[in-house]
Amino acid sequence: MTRVITRERKRMSAEDRRSTIVVVALAEFARTGYEGTSTDVIARRAGITQPYVMRLFGSKRALFLAAVDLAYESVLHVFREAARDAGGVDALDAICRSYWEVLADRYLLAMQFQAMAASDDPRIREVVAGHMAAIRAFVVESTGAGEDVMRQFMAMGTLLNAAAALDMPDLICPGGWGAVLGAGYRLAPVA
Repeated sequence: MTRVITRERKRMSAEDRRSTIVVVALAEFARTGYEGTSTDVIARRAGITQPYVMRLFGSKRALFLAAVDLAYESVLHVFREAARDAGGVDALDAICRSYWEVLADRYLLAMQFQAMAASDDPRIREVVAGHMAAIRAFVVESTGAGEDVMRQFMAMGTLLNAAAALDMPDLICPGGWGAVLGAGYRLAPVA
C-alpha cells in the first residue's frame, strides 16, 4: 500500500493576511505611487484575489493609508530604538545616526515621497501630517530639542531623503557617501 503524504495547509488569519498585503502594498506604492498602482497588481503579488483585498481594506485609499502607516511607523520604530537608552544630545545623535537605516531601505524612502506626492487628497494629507507631527513630537520629547534644532532636524531629514533618492551625496557635502558618513550627520546642540 502506498502511503500518501499530504501537507496540511494552514490558513492564514485575516489579520496575518492583512499584514502581508500591507507589506506588499508598501513596496508597490513606493515603486509606482498611489495613482500608478492598482489593487490588482498588489493582490497578484500577495497571491490573493483583488476582491479579497477589497474585502479586507474596503478601498484603494484605505490600503494606501495602511502602507503609509507602516512606512512612518517603521521610521518612528527605528528612532525609538536608537534613543531608548539615551537622552538630550546623545539621543539626538543616536536618532540622526539611525536615519541611515531608513535611507538604506529604498521602499521606506520612496514611500515617504509617494505619501507626500499623494497629499493632494485631504485624508492622505491628514494622515501624513499626523505621522510627521508624531515623529517631531517624539524627537522633542526624547531629546529636549528646541524649535531651531527641530527645524534643522526636519530640514536635514528632507535633504537626506532627496540626496539618497537621487544618489547625490554632494547635496550634503562633497566627496560622496563616504564623506557624508565620515562627517557624521550632526545637528546643532540641543537648545
